[in-house]
Amino acid sequence: MKRREILIFVAVLLASAILAVLATLSLRQWEVSAERRVHEQARDMAAMAAEKIEMAVLKLEEEGLGSLRLATLDPRFTPEMIETWKTHTSFFDRAYL
Repeated sequence: MKRREILIFVAVLLASAILAVLATLSLRQWEVSAERRVHEQARDMAAMAAEKIEMAVLKLEEEGLGSLRLATLDPRFTPEMIETWKTHTSFFDRAYL
């Protein structure tokens, strides 16, 4: 009877040890997966931010060039109109015609 109890104790102890090892391995894999996911999300967010900045710059450039085009098509066009346009459009540092 004593031998049977020892075998049961060893079997339970061995099963517990195996479960502990498997749990540790599973947690490590989960941690690596979560870290990879965070890096992917950060990269995606950076890409989206860059796209938004690019769209904003292109929109600002398009609006500035549109207003410059309107100024140059005005029959009363003078070089001072370029200076006025440059003060209202700070995106462009220099404009040469």
